Amino acid sequence: MKIFLASVIVLTSFAASAQTAGDSAQVAIETLKKKVARLRVEVSLKSDSLNSAIKDLEVAESKQLISKYSGGSSGSFIGAVVRRESKLFKQNDPFSEVIELIKEGEVVRLLDYKVSYWLIAKGNTTGFLDEWSILENDEIKGYKAAIKKSNHDEIVNAELTKITVSRKENDAAEAEGERIWKQAQKEVVDRNKKIIAKYGKSLGQKLVDGYYWIGMSAEMAKVSLGEPEAINKSVGSWGVHEQWVYDGIYLYIEKGKVVSYQNSN
Repeated sequence: MKIFLASVIVLTSFAASAQTAGDSAQVAIETLKKKVARLRVEVSLKSDSLNSAIKDLEVAESKQLISKYSGGSSGSFIGAVVRRESKLFKQNDPFSEVIELIKEGEVVRLLDYKVSYWLIAKGNTTGFLDEWSILENDEIKGYKAAIKKSNHDEIVNAELTKITVSRKENDAAEAEGERIWKQAQKEVVDRNKKIIAKYGKSLGQKLVDGYYWIGMSAEMAKVSLGEPEAINKSVGSWGVHEQWVYDGIYLYIEKGKVVSYQNSN
């Protein structure tokens, strides 16, 4: 009987614990759901704010363009009549975003001309119309020609600036190359002086000129020819023989001296 009661108590406790754990998990899930819902609202509000800010920016940029090309908010500008219903593009590109449709007969302000497209203003909106959509008179034709010349002059000046910068860069590169060459020459002269000072004028000059001969020391061979590309060793009862490999030259060293050599010349 005691065992049965104990089992009942344990099972009851386990069930209570499981219920408590289940309740806790449900509370956590509900809390997360509320958090997700709140974040969704915040994101939506921020998205609306961002879209509003983008529209305000586009309006401000349009006003700036109008002010720039018309000489101020109350300045003069050239008006033009749209001769057919046309798309107003965001860029001077027929595949760019369409801002709106401009109806036939509407009057717009011409701000600039860029490769077959007029930059126009309609109210506070700016965009690009293809040039065939504008009814051109002599004044507009003259305005277009003046803009083309101005743009051409800008391109020429930009190219001249590039050429000037390129020349300066080339001059700087040449100056750096000259400096490096002079430094290398100085290092060679200093090295040669040290060799002649150590080995004497006659022997030192031979080493400077890259000569090699039987009987010269291994140290002198390195001074004359530099470090070998490879060293092959032969070890026997006679001792150690070394073959020093250079480009087309083979020196054979025994006991620290050149005993023979080969060359491909």
